[in-house]
Amino acid sequence: MIQSTAKKKAATLAAVLALTCTGAQATTYRYTGASFTAFGNYTAAPCSAGSCANFTPALSATGTFSTAVPLAASLPPSTDITPDITSFSFSDGLTTYNSSDPLTNLMRAYAETDATGAVTAIDIYVQRWQSGTLQAVGGRIDTLVLGHASASAYHDVYCTLYSNPPTLAKAAGGTCTGFGQDTNTSFALVNAGALPVPVAGPPSAPSPASVPTLSHFGLLTIGLLACAIGMATVRARPQSAAWRRLS
Repeated sequence: MIQSTAKKKAATLAAVLALTCTGAQATTYRYTGASFTAFGNYTAAPCSAGSCANFTPALSATGTFSTAVPLAASLPPSTDITPDITSFSFSDGLTTYNSSDPLTNLMRAYAETDATGAVTAIDIYVQRWQSGTLQAVGGRIDTLVLGHASASAYHDVYCTLYSNPPTLAKAAGGTCTGFGQDTNTSFALVNAGALPVPVAGPPSAPSPASVPTLSHFGLLTIGLLACAIGMATVRARPQSAAWRRLS
């Protein structure tokens, strides 16, 4: 009887600890921007460098990024969350920027959150080398900036300042830290941004009819380990000196 009671108490404690640590799970945030409203079309006839294309009012900046743990509550303005992002996928309607693509670089990612952890400000800048282009000064790239107040995209610009190895990138290629426009370049802008919101996770799978049982000491150990891992993962984010802006 005493052993049964102890086992029940240990199971209850393990469950409580597991629930306490559920905030340490991976989280995906979705950005859904408004349609572009201002445009600059390429004028080269025919296109003489890179892959030319024009934006349309039907296009917008959208995408997702994932973090190992939810963004902490009360992050101050300009907090650098680049190290926290484990994967991302964004699109401006013409170009897809994916963290698994070696031609894509995550140049910056800043965020601010409120007391509940909801994102209240965001600034993400990604770039992608066009396929087949030279990854150096003169190479052709596409860029996208997603913000809480606006979003902008440039297609087929040329690199004016190149850095290798990358210091800000999530991918293997070098980074272009400056670019210029010519008659092959197009751009799009919307002076209305969006805020990333967490994507709802899949529903929990039903428990199997029967599972192997653990001793009450095993249950307690698992609960303590789960909590310890969650507490060790959550850390303070460094604060950036100021918001950076795309030139």
